[in-house]
Amino acid sequence: VLFFMDKLTVSVILSNLFLFAALIYIYLICQQKGFDRQKALLVIFFILIYPSSLFFSVPYTESLFLLLSAATLYHTQRRQYALAFILAGLSLVTRVPGFINLLFVIGSLLLDKKWAAFKQIKFYLYGMISLVPLAAYLYHMKVLTGDFLAPLHEQSISWHRGTTIPFMNYFTYLAHPYFNAPGGWDIGPNSFLISTAVLFVYAGYFILYFRALIHDKQALLFYVYGALLILVPFASAAVYMTSVVRYMMVCVPLYLYLVSLASRFELGKMAYVILFVTFNTLTTI
Repeated sequence: VLFFMDKLTVSVILSNLFLFAALIYIYLICQQKGFDRQKALLVIFFILIYPSSLFFSVPYTESLFLLLSAATLYHTQRRQYALAFILAGLSLVTRVPGFINLLFVIGSLLLDKKWAAFKQIKFYLYGMISLVPLAAYLYHMKVLTGDFLAPLHEQSISWHRGTTIPFMNYFTYLAHPYFNAPGGWDIGPNSFLISTAVLFVYAGYFILYFRALIHDKQALLFYVYGALLILVPFASAAVYMTSVVRYMMVCVPLYLYLVSLASRFELGKMAYVILFVTFNTLTTI
């Protein structure tokens, strides 16, 4: 029936289907982490009220990337490495930070198998297979545009994205506050406030659960995985924080850590609910 609809309608339907599937996977991840039903549902609640969650339901890559990321995390934890590598490879085609999913699978594999992983040919094959989607996509770009690296060049030429010193745009805002970035894609105070709230959660969790992270290598890897997903948006632009809030919303560990902290600080939970709902409304408008 989708073939009889226009592309925009199909895109919206697919985005919402991807989001629904992603939330199922995230619920299962919460169970893997020992969350009870109430906490797992609270994680999903925070995802749905996140200030830029609107983009999960429109023709953007967020819902698909969230699905592939959550599926990668889930199947990696189940030691289903072949499937995890394929999912991570597909996420790499969806968005550049997909390479972090791939690193997570490799890291988990090494923690699980240790040196034995280097002795089994099948794991090398898994890694090679995971790169097939990216190779096929870049070849398609070559045929379509004549440029094998067209997606990366488009990011730098049209969207002024490039590798910078991490958090330069965040601290630049402190030195030179702005209300609206060129093009109207970013309202400075909104991006700064939500970014600060996200960083506060991640830093707060590290401080309170430092010992647990140090003694559990898998938990530490999970933390680093999320930290990298948050770091990338702050390392791709030197001045403005355009889309930073949106880019961070696919970080699954963020929501688990937020709920873990919220279970200890009821007032903090209410503060984040109010903050997220308020800025979700403003973003939608």
